[in-house]
Amino acid sequence: MARAMDVDCAESLVGLLASHRREVSAAFEEVFAEATVADAGESGWVRLWRLDESVSMADALAEAGFAEPGAAAEKLARFRQGATYRMLGNRARARVDDLVPALLGVLESRDEPDVALDRVLPIIANLAARSTYVALLCQQPLVLKELVNLASRSPWIAETIRNQPILLDELIDPDSYQPGPGRFKTLLRRRLERLDDPEEALIRLRQVQQAEQLTMAIARIKGLAEAPQVAAELTGLADAILGEVLAMSYRDLAARHGEPSGDNPGMAVIGYGTLGGSELGFQSDLDLVFLFDGATVSGSTSGDRCIGNQQFFTRVAQRVLSGITAPLAGGRLYEVDTRLRPDGNSGFLVSSVDAYAAYQRDKAWTWELQALTRARWVAGSDRIRRRFEAVRRETLLRERAETDVARDVLEMRRKMRGHLDRGNPEMFDLKQGVGGKVDIEFLAQYAVLAWGHRCPQLADCMGTVAVLDQVCQLELSPPYLELPGIYREYQRQGQILALLGLDTLMPEPALTEHREAVRASWEKVLEAVVSSG
Repeated sequence: MARAMDVDCAESLVGLLASHRREVSAAFEEVFAEATVADAGESGWVRLWRLDESVSMADALAEAGFAEPGAAAEKLARFRQGATYRMLGNRARARVDDLVPALLGVLESRDEPDVALDRVLPIIANLAARSTYVALLCQQPLVLKELVNLASRSPWIAETIRNQPILLDELIDPDSYQPGPGRFKTLLRRRLERLDDPEEALIRLRQVQQAEQLTMAIARIKGLAEAPQVAAELTGLADAILGEVLAMSYRDLAARHGEPSGDNPGMAVIGYGTLGGSELGFQSDLDLVFLFDGATVSGSTSGDRCIGNQQFFTRVAQRVLSGITAPLAGGRLYEVDTRLRPDGNSGFLVSSVDAYAAYQRDKAWTWELQALTRARWVAGSDRIRRRFEAVRRETLLRERAETDVARDVLEMRRKMRGHLDRGNPEMFDLKQGVGGKVDIEFLAQYAVLAWGHRCPQLADCMGTVAVLDQVCQLELSPPYLELPGIYREYQRQGQILALLGLDTLMPEPALTEHREAVRASWEKVLEAVVSSG
């Protein structure tokens, strides 16, 4: 062991280990210097909980600042009387009997303790039989306080931890958010190393995803990261997960059927929408298109159990989709939409790059070209990446009549709003409402399609903000000047709404000034072009 650790002898190794242990122990004592629950003695909350007197408990909760102390006392009583608590062993029940009073002690010093109790008590109920997690919260009060703080501020975080108590480990060092380009690929490969079971690999991917998303949510709530940075990180995580699932799926099918015939055949995933624009949110779906290249369409694989090349790539895509949408412990990786592929649901799940290029050239509707402005290679063959980027750029730089583009964009937006806007007189739909996020996205997409032939820089932009910034930098249209800042604010609000569990709906009146500015830009650009044409 000493030689493996590059130490001269066993005595030196023991001394080095002892030194490291002293340093770790000192750091631990410094961080967790507060008294543990066990040191708290017979507090008033301990006595009330053990006596199980709901009337006295309600009085104490009222003094602690609960808005509805009777309802809170009833919830605690139901927890005690429920099957989860009653079926605990003596040791596990004793730990819970320490934890609940400690929780109440934390809540009495908070604003809106009713909300926090509603969100944390189900977490405790779900982990009550898991002594390790109960012990963690009992022995480390800072972790319990962090759990209460985060759960009270975000039902999304509370639900995530309730479903996966292992994520409590992330609260030991809640300020550990350290973003960096490419870090997710390295992280996933390290976590999947020497793991041959595909199902176990998917579970491991889900664990990493949940932990990383939770870390990002904490950073966002605490102001340690801004909205665009979090969106880029969420996108990078999805990119890395898709890359691993694609590689696993391809390897498994190639081992079974052999490699497709052709000139260096390969496959790639193209991301559209928020994934393609690097604008992913905490609850975003993934819009995916699958492409292959280098394989003869009429050829077959090289193995003994050979299948046609098209069938091979289709099965790989199906494996990817089933992998990332399969119900796993704690939920599926992502929801997926593949309707943006050529010919939509009636088309092949996987297209050759040549067929994809021909479709974009000859058959794509304006709304499909709008989608292409936010399309991006995500994972797979680098050769396909180069070919896809060439097809995308050539398509977007084609000259078009501005009036025709504006008319098509207006018509598509009208149809989309009619089907998807969930706003009403009391609530504003931040995404689909008039003057909302999608209106800005459509203005950015119009700019690329209408002006790209004379300003090629627009086609090189990935994401709505990048396009808007470029339009302003090139001074192409004054009505666009306010839009980059408004879109960033919408992105920030969207992340907050997701963490609050409110989807995209905001109480009226909301963001009135911004909405009016977007509506004015819409009229001065799109409606003005159509009127003048």
